[in-house]
Amino acid sequence: MFDEMYMAMAYSQVILGPVITAIVLVPILIYIVARWRSHKEDTSPDAQIGIKVAMCWFKVAAFQLLLMAGLLLSYATITDLPSNLGEQLIRVALGIALPSSIILGVMFVVLRTTNTEQRPAVHRMFAGVSLIQTGLVAFSALLYGGIALFQKNVPTEINRLIFCAVAVYGIAALMQGRSFLGLATGRGGLPLATASIGPADGEQ
Repeated sequence: MFDEMYMAMAYSQVILGPVITAIVLVPILIYIVARWRSHKEDTSPDAQIGIKVAMCWFKVAAFQLLLMAGLLLSYATITDLPSNLGEQLIRVALGIALPSSIILGVMFVVLRTTNTEQRPAVHRMFAGVSLIQTGLVAFSALLYGGIALFQKNVPTEINRLIFCAVAVYGIAALMQGRSFLGLATGRGGLPLATASIGPADGEQ
């Protein structure tokens, strides 16, 4: 049992990696790129870039935490761990999901009050980042699943955790990819966690 828990904790590092990346690097890089594009392409630079970067960051972080809560919740429903541990996982998942849902909803509403519809460059970049984060975890889960498939005596709990990760993050990545493709090709769609539909920066 301790080996299974240890392996589960090791796998969780893969889940936390994209969140840490978003916390440290993404907002800074996107702000720099968006500010550079605004000064280069627009006759009137976008004065709301900073606030949009901040709100989009919180939106993406909340969405990724919701996916993590979904992973914990789905795993808790099929695990054979002692009932008190399963109940604890459910409580943790709900504890993550509630504030994340609130933040996601608030950011979605507040972003509608900005010039996102007219200048969606920041949202589009964060939408791409969110898709990469989700896809990275889904791909990692598939990789772990492929390795586990050809190993002997793989703990059952690890197989269950991998299955939940593939299901939760795989479905989310497919939905995000479909929505993001619709936005990029001009066919509509609202990418999960970020982008709004609108003309490109500088278009009327």
